[in-house]
Amino acid sequence: MGEPQRESGVVRVVVVTRHSPRLPVGLLQFVSHAHYRTDHCGGVDVRTAAAVGGSYTGVFPSGLLTTLAPAPHQFPFLRLYRRDPHLPWKVSVLLRRGHHALATQSRALAEVELERHLMARGVRRVAVREGRVRGALYLPAGDGPFPGVIDLFGSVGGLMEFRSAMMASRGIASLALAYFAYDDLPKTTDVLELDYFEEAVEALLGRPEVVPDRCGVVAASKAVDVACCMATWLPKVKAVVLYRRLPIAIDSVITHCGRTLVEGFKLNLSIMTADKKRMYVSPAEVPNAGRPCGSPKVYPHREG
Repeated sequence: MGEPQRESGVVRVVVVTRHSPRLPVGLLQFVSHAHYRTDHCGGVDVRTAAAVGGSYTGVFPSGLLTTLAPAPHQFPFLRLYRRDPHLPWKVSVLLRRGHHALATQSRALAEVELERHLMARGVRRVAVREGRVRGALYLPAGDGPFPGVIDLFGSVGGLMEFRSAMMASRGIASLALAYFAYDDLPKTTDVLELDYFEEAVEALLGRPEVVPDRCGVVAASKAVDVACCMATWLPKVKAVVLYRRLPIAIDSVITHCGRTLVEGFKLNLSIMTADKKRMYVSPAEVPNAGRPCGSPKVYPHREG
């Protein structure tokens, strides 16, 4: 038997961008690619076959979707997300002969378009407006009770729901919680009241579909500040998942019951520079760039 024929799979996801002063309104492409060697029948089963190059290597069944990144011609620091989780993503899968770089244009041997849905059938969305709490609760199909999670995003502000829809599709009751720049909530994160997030925990656990005595928090970016405080000072928060941020407070004062818990430090952005791609240069490359002005302060929280 001769050398196995080599093929390369490429996935492209096309979504509609939100308006941005840096970007035109239109279609954005997120892409990934992987290099595989076909088996003796000329096929590739990504559940068992190991990628030998591309966006990832090794056995990674969901690798083509997990490693999606902005296409080479796009602004390189875009995020892939949906404002409306009811809308599926269009996924184009292309098969090409040979192992090529991502930007290489060559004829596709085969191509198919798929839809990737963020919400499973039976998932319910419930608008939440209880007291000061603003958000959207996503409940799995069935009666429950289900484990509950508070879902927080960062400095993008507003209400982001797609992650909650995905968690509810996997059996978790998830409250997508807005905490600034939405409806009648504060416009900035200068002062964050932990009382608000405590109200959100009680609103979530008060639902008959949710396990009533404990919940978790999933937080990204700026919301990591808040999630750490929730895990520290709110007894019903039993677990947190944090990503894309150091667990320290920046540019915010966090309070609870009128007391200051944390005073975040201020970044000295005035001495930071940007490269041609509009990203801040690493502090290691510019002396003192991004060095905090002072240190964060954490105050003990005492009852009475």
